[in-house]
Amino acid sequence: MQITEQKDLKAEELRTAIRSVMTRVAQKYGAGSARYANYGSDSLAKQNDADLLVTAKRVVRVGTANLNDLAGEGLQVSHLNKITELNDEFNDLLIEQKLKIGERDIQQEDRVEDGNKIYMLLTKYTQTGQDIWESSDVAKYNDYIIYNTPSGEEPPEDPQL
Repeated sequence: MQITEQKDLKAEELRTAIRSVMTRVAQKYGAGSARYANYGSDSLAKQNDADLLVTAKRVVRVGTANLNDLAGEGLQVSHLNKITELNDEFNDLLIEQKLKIGERDIQQEDRVEDGNKIYMLLTKYTQTGQDIWESSDVAKYNDYIIYNTPSGEEPPEDPQL
């Protein structure tokens, strides 16, 4: 959860940096122009992580190509370098998130397997106990019965049977 929160914050920083460049592009070419659309930043707020990574690289590439035209609007190499830096950090956090999710899934699977091992050992002991007490003591035999219900009580009989 912490790495996801960090990733989401970094994504928002990246979007803010991209918007800063796109404001300058809109001032120069207009927001409805083909040159503006060439940056691929439409619906920036709704882009998923993978699309955001691609959009950031695209904005840097197209922005670098148009740097001379946009210098009059205040676009500098430092703006594009900042996007590249944020994009790299975002990419690292995205990878870290995927790794943490994988680790969590492995831990979950290990817990289930450990629980199954404990249950198998328990059933082994209960079968042994039932075998020992089956013919000599009904009360002790009943102590070794495992009911397949959440409460541990014997399930009610079905009246339709």
